[in-house]
Amino acid sequence: MGSIEGVYATSAKWRGGFEVVSLLYDPEELDYSSLVEKAKQFKCTAKVFTYTEAQLETATELVGDKAVMAEDSQSPRFASDSDQKYYLANSPLRSLPMCDYQITKVNAALGMRQPYASLLSPRQRKLAAEILETVKSDQNALAGYVTPIDANKLGAYAEKLEEALGK
Repeated sequence: MGSIEGVYATSAKWRGGFEVVSLLYDPEELDYSSLVEKAKQFKCTAKVFTYTEAQLETATELVGDKAVMAEDSQSPRFASDSDQKYYLANSPLRSLPMCDYQITKVNAALGMRQPYASLLSPRQRKLAAEILETVKSDQNALAGYVTPIDANKLGAYAEKLEEALGK
């Protein structure tokens, strides 16, 4: 779902016994019915949890009884870390300093085996190439180097990573 234009962040969660993708999107770029249609294309509509009557009506038209109103008793809980950004987490690029938006988009690109370089800055592309070259000879060379969740720590992390890469 992170590859969809207008989707800015995704996270894996559990709700009502279903693994779900919670996402942040811009309704100015992507209307709700288009979002549900895209979810259908990605086969992500085993259950569609909605938050308003309008969403429920739209989703019901598109996926039938798979659309349900989210209930407070089914409050979502985050999936384990290993289920978050799965493709990126299993790639050497997990070490690359990126913002949340880039993490979402690069994870989707990796999952769909699509190019990701256009999602990166020139500095990030250079670092990505160095990361991939480094782990080619030693898969554990960057063990422990994972992009921090706190965006305020990206600068210091990038310096530490460059140091580890011999920059």
